[in-house]
Amino acid sequence: PERWWLEARGLATRYLPFFPDPALARECHRLRERRAASAGGVRGPLLILGSARNPATARGMNRQLAWLTGNPPLAADVVAIGPGTDIALAAHRAPRVQVLGGVSRAALVEHLASCSALLIHTVGGAGAVTRIPEALLAGIPVIANANAARDAAGTPGVHVYENADEFLALTRAALPPPPPPPRPVAAETRFQSVLRRLCADSLSHA
Repeated sequence: PERWWLEARGLATRYLPFFPDPALARECHRLRERRAASAGGVRGPLLILGSARNPATARGMNRQLAWLTGNPPLAADVVAIGPGTDIALAAHRAPRVQVLGGVSRAALVEHLASCSALLIHTVGGAGAVTRIPEALLAGIPVIANANAARDAAGTPGVHVYENADEFLALTRAALPPPPPPPRPVAAETRFQSVLRRLCADSLSHA
């Protein structure tokens, strides 16, 4: 409904890209520096991150884990983190698959610093997937289905798959660290311009 409401007033949702706020951006840059200091690149576990309390997010996580565990041997260890994952993904626990549930921010930072790639599979949804620009800014390659990458397709560091075979091939590849994404200044400027016009129109009819 929010997307419809915005577009009905001339504010297309493409004007609303996500970019981390200054504090989060600084944390992402620190992660990038830590990862860049790893000799030979970061070759840690694959990371699945999100809230499994969202049914659509849980379905995507379960699909990825089913593909990974159903096609042994695993190319790397897998760690799933986020509220509700300890329940929604419990069936996928295995010797090389950790399902941790919610963790502290400090623990999450350590997993982000050591993971080889972030795995994202979304089902439905219309907004930007905020984990993608955060991961890219931190120097983490992203492996995402086409739906999750809808606002980031073609962005360096975002590796898009359409099916299980493409997904598994990407999880087994040595993906290079992505360049930091630029702040979407033009899109932010468009958003501000249209928002000012909407405010002016509202005041003129008050």
